[in-house]
Amino acid sequence: MAFPPIDMHCWPAVLSSLFATAREDSARWVAPAYGDGVDELASVVQRLEQLESINAIRDLVATYCWGADHRDLDTWNSVWAPDAIWKVGPARSFVGVAQIRQAVQQQWAAFPAMLHSTANHRVEINGDRATGVADVTVMTQLGDGFGERAGAWVSGGGTYHDAYIRIDGSWYLSKRDVTDDFLHGPTPTFQPAR
Repeated sequence: MAFPPIDMHCWPAVLSSLFATAREDSARWVAPAYGDGVDELASVVQRLEQLESINAIRDLVATYCWGADHRDLDTWNSVWAPDAIWKVGPARSFVGVAQIRQAVQQQWAAFPAMLHSTANHRVEINGDRATGVADVTVMTQLGDGFGERAGAWVSGGGTYHDAYIRIDGSWYLSKRDVTDDFLHGPTPTFQPAR
């Protein structure tokens, strides 16, 4: 069934008529027994804001991986709060975007290629702050500093223990504590079919 084209100029009149009808009907409207309509709307808005925050934080974690793997320094810098802490081992922490940027550039010099993949990301929102954990698997190509092993790929993984902060409506990493839970040996060398 085909519908006739809609004249967009008539919408103000249509909406005005609908609102007038709604005002007339509102005098007869009774709130549902399950609760007050205002409370229900506030609840929906709160849940929607929480879902939007969780989605933004998950995108932030993916952006972190993208920036690292694609050696995109602007993207890498964009995920960190100004006073963020990046803890990459029991005794190695970097504070502030400048130190974090320098640390990742040293990693890029040591490892010609990396591929991060996160899974099982859990997020807890508390206003403008949040915490999260995500498992990570990383495949890394060893650089020239690894001697005979240069060019080999190794895989490993661990867990990100994160703190996030919302600043001016956007989420940032305020702390990332990386635990290395496992390290595998070199990955098998790919041999194409002949």
